[in-house]
Amino acid sequence: KEYVILYALEQNPVVGEATFYFTSESEKEFELKIQDPNMMDLETVKKGKCTIGGNIIRFDSTNLSNGEYYYCLVTDNQKTAKKMSVLNS
Repeated sequence: KEYVILYALEQNPVVGEATFYFTSESEKEFELKIQDPNMMDLETVKKGKCTIGGNIIRFDSTNLSNGEYYYCLVTDNQKTAKKMSVLNS
């Protein structure tokens, strides 16, 4: 019950809106961030408390340049990241 599971994007490369999905077996504080290829924070997508079960967070990627990024989910005891490509034009 301690860890969340962050899933791969259904659409990668991302064009326009990205849909992030993760599951948790307990309510806990989290922060979902977009990071550059060096894993430096660029933007916080959402910060708050997740629900038990599935959590869906939508993100408008049109303000990002085309390229490679990471989406990173952080909780009090975990940090997990996955790679995504953005191709908006």
